[in-house]
Amino acid sequence: MKNTILHTIKLPERTLTLEVVEEETRIVCRLRCSKYGDFGDQPQFSAWMAEILEPYNSDSRPIQLSNPITGESALIIGDGKGACVLIQQPNS
Repeated sequence: MKNTILHTIKLPERTLTLEVVEEETRIVCRLRCSKYGDFGDQPQFSAWMAEILEPYNSDSRPIQLSNPITGESALIIGDGKGACVLIQQPNS
């Protein structure tokens, strides 16, 4: 079983794409940005990611982040109120 969903958001300075692949044993998130860095769009980026990942809060499958461009294996984002999204790639 594989189900792939592509999410895209266009912000003033860059476009972000998150490909979510639901597999039987895990959920793989592939994040790509048209530009990398601090563009002051953290609140919009955080809210967008949180909304996409919220349905997986009660899912027992691990979430794996894959970003071949930056080699990123973990992502932590917050909204300034203590809420955050953390995706970490297992060591396997």
